[in-house]
Amino acid sequence: MLYVFDIDGTLTPHREPATDEFIDFFIKWGKDKKYYLTTGSDFAKVEEQLPKTITTSAAATFCCMSNQCYVKNRLVYENNFEPSQDLIEALTIVLNSSPFPLRLGNHMELRTGMLNFSVIGRNADTTQREIYHEHDKIAREREAIAFELGTQFEDLDFTVGGKISIDIYPSGNDKSQTINWIIENEPPQPIIYFGDRVGEGGNDYAAIVEMQKYQDTSWHNVSNWRETMEILKNFDLVKNKDVL
Repeated sequence: MLYVFDIDGTLTPHREPATDEFIDFFIKWGKDKKYYLTTGSDFAKVEEQLPKTITTSAAATFCCMSNQCYVKNRLVYENNFEPSQDLIEALTIVLNSSPFPLRLGNHMELRTGMLNFSVIGRNADTTQREIYHEHDKIAREREAIAFELGTQFEDLDFTVGGKISIDIYPSGNDKSQTINWIIENEPPQPIIYFGDRVGEGGNDYAAIVEMQKYQDTSWHNVSNWRETMEILKNFDLVKNKDVL
C-alpha cells in the first residue's frame, strides 16, 4: 500500500506547523508505511510545517505542484516557469479590481514551475487569512478569478489552493506529476491519496484524475489534519481485525 498526502490543510493547519499531537501520531504510524508528500508550497515552507523526521522518512516530497521532487531531502528534478508580462498585467488588474479591501503584500509569489497569486497577499497573518477565507466562501472569488483567467490563458492552469491563493502553472505541470512519478518508480500496488482540495478546480484534483487511469486507487477529501488522523487510525483498526 502506498500513501500520498497533501500537506497544508491535510497534515497541518493551513500555513502553520503540524501540531505535536499529529507529529507524534504520524511518526509512529509511518514506521512501517511507504508514503509520499505533495504540496503547492516550496521546500522551505515544507520544512517550516513538518519536521525532518517526517520528510526524510517519506519516499519522496513533491513541491510547487510537483514541479520539484526531493528524495531524502535531496533535489532530484525540477521544472521552470517564467510568467509572461501579459499574465502579470492580468493579475494586477484582478488585484486592483477585487472588492476585498485588505492588501497586505506578496500578492504574486514565483515558485519553481509555478506562480502563486493572492488578493489579500501571502503576508497576511492567520487571523487575516481567516477573514479572507470567510469572504471567499461566500463570494467564491478565487473560483471566479481562476475561471476567468483560464479562458484568457488557455496554455495555463489556474487552481484554488489553501485558504487565500490560486496556483498558476503550465497545463499539465500539476500534482498529476506526483502520480506519474510513483507509477514509473514503484511496482504496481494500491495507492491512497489524501487532500483537502480533491474536487474539480482544487489543486489536488489533477492527481485524482490521473489516479483514475489505474486500478487499486482511492482518495479521501479531508477538511483538516484531525480527519486525516482519524481515517489513518481506522485503517489500522481494520488491518488489525483482518490479522486477528
